[in-house]
Amino acid sequence: MVAVGGRQHTVEEATELIEAFLAEPFSNDERHVRRIGKIAAYEATGEVIE
Repeated sequence: MVAVGGRQHTVEEATELIEAFLAEPFSNDERHVRRIGKIAAYEATGEVIE
């Protein structure tokens, strides 16, 4: 997920930031894998897990 402040960046700057975010390879760090698992569980069940 990426969020860009509309009042802090022009459309061009926001586009560059998002393109850089999307171009970055997934790190497979355990904390990121865990967070994605939480999102997947929520999408499947509608319940938030800790």
